[in-house]
Amino acid sequence: MATISVDERFGPFAPDRRAPGALARAAFALGLGAVVLAVVRPVVENIQPRSDLSWMRLPGITAGILAVVVSLVAFYRVSTQGLRGRGLSLAGAWLGAGAALTGVVYAATVDGNLRLGQFAHYYLNIHIMREIIPDLSRGALTTIKAAFLAEVIAVAAGLLSATLRMSK
Repeated sequence: MATISVDERFGPFAPDRRAPGALARAAFALGLGAVVLAVVRPVVENIQPRSDLSWMRLPGITAGILAVVVSLVAFYRVSTQGLRGRGLSLAGAWLGAGAALTGVVYAATVDGNLRLGQFAHYYLNIHIMREIIPDLSRGALTTIKAAFLAEVIAVAAGLLSATLRMSK
């Protein structure tokens, strides 16, 4: 059962004096743990080039994904039950996502699957971009048209549904 502290100045939006929830703290701790796992491998491999810490790839990525999932569950509980810990759960989600992405990019770069020089060459090449800019522009315009049409249809369907519900 959630309690809301009432203050004359802030009303129901007054800060609560209770400690953040355990799930929010756990989510933040998982996020920090994922960051540690994601950072240890590059640091150790650059300090000691002969060390092979490729086994740390999977635990780091898994911890990052787990931190995101637990953080989203904690954020849902904090938001719906009036608990404290919104900032901790959001921080855990961002830390976990960043750690998982760092682990994937570093592992792909070290393994040779991701060559950042070639990536920049193929995706930022002006000569190739000149050829595909008209197609990208038409695609962007089509996307905007489809989004506008979907919004109009959704509003119309919502108004129709609300009218039918009120007429009963």
